[in-house]
Amino acid sequence: MPDKDDYSLAQGQRYFLDTLHNGPGHCPEDLFAGPPSRTIMGLKAHANTVSHARLVAMEDTFPRTMSRLDRLHGEGHFNTICRDFVERDAVKARAMMDIGQGFADYLRVLDMDAASADLAAIEMGWLQSYHAADAPPLTMQYIAGLDEEALMALPVAGHPSLHITQAGAPVAEELTELAAHRNAAAVATIRPEAQVFFHPWPAETAGLARFVADNPENNMLMCNLLEKAVELVGEDNVQPLVFAVIEAGAFVAPDGLQDEVAASNSNREETDND
Repeated sequence: MPDKDDYSLAQGQRYFLDTLHNGPGHCPEDLFAGPPSRTIMGLKAHANTVSHARLVAMEDTFPRTMSRLDRLHGEGHFNTICRDFVERDAVKARAMMDIGQGFADYLRVLDMDAASADLAAIEMGWLQSYHAADAPPLTMQYIAGLDEEALMALPVAGHPSLHITQAGAPVAEELTELAAHRNAAAVATIRPEAQVFFHPWPAETAGLARFVADNPENNMLMCNLLEKAVELVGEDNVQPLVFAVIEAGAFVAPDGLQDEVAASNSNREETDND
């Protein structure tokens, strides 16, 4: 083992993180100056701080899920579940912002009620939508200016902030915004501009949005979208279905329109500064 003065920064950080994750047996005796007892004391204090930070991050990510689980199962139930969840190796390796990934599936493994698991997935989707890359959405105003040929050839891609949660139960009452839509088949979160919105969707609307979002090649055209819409709801109901998804901001604007929006925003900022 190298002398502590010979450890590179990367090596020292790796040993340090390994010790926090797996215990003092993974800490080289010469990694820190001073007696081992003081080193272990300091590492325990730091590990406790990190562990607490993970729990706080879970509470911040899932405030409504926490409220629901504590209401259904008693105060502190959410925290008890989270203590086990954040100690999993895959979770320990995550940044605090991503620590809640997989928590909804973990609740399902624990046989928590479907509405609670769905709620956790929706809250995680909200956070991912919030942190998604900015991108101008495709708008009805833009589509209205196209002739039929240009419309059919229009590229269609899912907005980077689009997340869809398939509902396995009526939407949890903790989502008060959706009180009138508890029987939605799916809930989407989208941030077309500054604000994240919840969209309670029937199965057909969610299916159309997912059809585009799940296309890994990003080579979808509007004509393909319309064909899928006909398959989902029949020719007579295509227009309201397609309009609903576009108006929600589920698709990203074509590259040329994105450049126009960026230029317009830049000009507006310059005008405001003047």
